[in-house]
Amino acid sequence: MSELELPLHALSLADASRRLATGTLSSVALTEAMLARIDMLNPRLHAFATVTAESARREAHAADAAIARGEWRGPLHGIPIALKDNIETRDVLTTAYSNALADYVPAQDAACVHALRTAGAVLLGKVALHEFAYGTPSPGDPFPAARNPWNTAHSPGGSSSGSAVAVATGMAMAALGTDTAGSIRAPAAFCGVVGLMPGADVISNDGVIPVSPSQDRVGPIARSVQDTALMFDAMTGRHHADSLVADHPSGDASDHAKALAGLRLGVPLTFIESTITHPEVLHAFDNALRRLQELGATIEPVAFDFMDGATAAGAILTAVDAWQYHQAGIARHPERYGAALRARLAVAGHPTIEQLADARATRTRLNDGLRALLADRCDVILSPTRETPAPLMTEMFNTDPTLARGITNRMYNLSGLPALAVPMGLTKAGLPVSLQIGGGEGTEGKLLQVGRVFERTTNWVVRPLLD
Repeated sequence: MSELELPLHALSLADASRRLATGTLSSVALTEAMLARIDMLNPRLHAFATVTAESARREAHAADAAIARGEWRGPLHGIPIALKDNIETRDVLTTAYSNALADYVPAQDAACVHALRTAGAVLLGKVALHEFAYGTPSPGDPFPAARNPWNTAHSPGGSSSGSAVAVATGMAMAALGTDTAGSIRAPAAFCGVVGLMPGADVISNDGVIPVSPSQDRVGPIARSVQDTALMFDAMTGRHHADSLVADHPSGDASDHAKALAGLRLGVPLTFIESTITHPEVLHAFDNALRRLQELGATIEPVAFDFMDGATAAGAILTAVDAWQYHQAGIARHPERYGAALRARLAVAGHPTIEQLADARATRTRLNDGLRALLADRCDVILSPTRETPAPLMTEMFNTDPTLARGITNRMYNLSGLPALAVPMGLTKAGLPVSLQIGGGEGTEGKLLQVGRVFERTTNWVVRPLLD
């Protein structure tokens, strides 16, 4: 089916943007299509916590009027999007999925929301997460956990679960998530969409309810790399999305091969084989490497001799920051916090002085090692985004803070470097698996380029699920 024949909710952000700019599509029609999808799917998938239908309609009408006057603001003008509910929104409920903030209505937008509003985006509402982006969903929570649209018995990932589910199903054209240890990339991986965690300080965290300020990032989730780049560019004033199209106008394999010729792909094969627990993930990763080599890139085996203790160190540093933020609130009103969040903080939030010192030293060693690797041996680093396909929801309810998940996710948060998750196939059971592309400081454009080439020549961009 061509883009011209697709229902509105299935259009790419890029194509919808072109139609809005030329007047062949209205933001009102596009927004109504998203709201209809929310009405149809949200009762089962629980992606949205708050739907701002009336204000979305007003914003869409205003976008259409401005575009008609020749005041087009750019590719996001009139595009309906969703925001993770730990991102503050002026005059819109922001709960962080917790009873502790059940009535919190901020007086102003987070910096990232201000950027998107300035770009003309239409806000559909706020989407699900894990409590304060740190707890684990558990029975009895005040808000229902989002469900994976590929198979609702499986986890959609966390903590930006609603963002990925909304995008994967056409309830939103794109969404914002936050990432402290894989919380953009894991939901993107499990839901078969694209997620970009930018480098530290590239997008402001002002107005984002924190988990661990030194590791938290805000970033976009969308159905394609180009759409992800359009979101990223709108928040940063960059122009990566334009170059992705200009460099590869035809989609012909020879064009893509030129783009990747000479690119060094660092692959920690020994480390991956020792940590990946699912054979179909390894098989898909091998196929991805083979395809990238065919497109002109070279594989550079690298050693991850700086990873010892990294998972534990990241967990300790995150828990200390989270405890500092929540301790006063828990002391005053413990009943307003979920049992899983309280248990996690009680176990992990109180390391000894020696443990904290070791965690900081481990972080420094990882940071130095990873940056040296990217400076000397390779241009980007490839790994599976997650060790397994989406686990069962019952496994997601496991609150064990020592459980190792997303081993190669956390290293980019600890180091302040960017990483991109791109779909790389499906398991025999029909669950998505994902390729993670990580790079050095300021290389978001390079990651997007590699992801776009891989995406366009493997055709893993999927139409919204549950049509």
